[in-house]
Amino acid sequence: MEDDLVKNEEQLSAVDACIVAANDAHNQARRVGIGFYDRQDMMRTAYRNAMPRLGSQQDISDFIACVSHGMMFDYIDDKLGSKLLYAAQVAMTNLQRTPKPKTAAEKLHREETKTGLPDSS
Repeated sequence: MEDDLVKNEEQLSAVDACIVAANDAHNQARRVGIGFYDRQDMMRTAYRNAMPRLGSQQDISDFIACVSHGMMFDYIDDKLGSKLLYAAQVAMTNLQRTPKPKTAAEKLHREETKTGLPDSS
């Protein structure tokens, strides 16, 4: 699977971006002679740092995919993974509760409904 990464960064999925970050960290650490276990820690950190922020529904979905993949391939340990998935759940709930801004047409319709007349302001 990891060999099938798309080369163009604009086309990378969030999981692919995390894998690329981890692999880049591994390669850089290996070039300078950092030991195996320290390289593993650097890979895990780079993987987590490349994960999307929890700003939109798509970002949250991508974040969940990264956490799931990271747990399967030992970039993220189970205890941290559980906390991250809970954070994603809280973010999704909060996002769904956040009222969407009204458009000008919706505001006008609301005013007309209240008064029975178009708003003259």
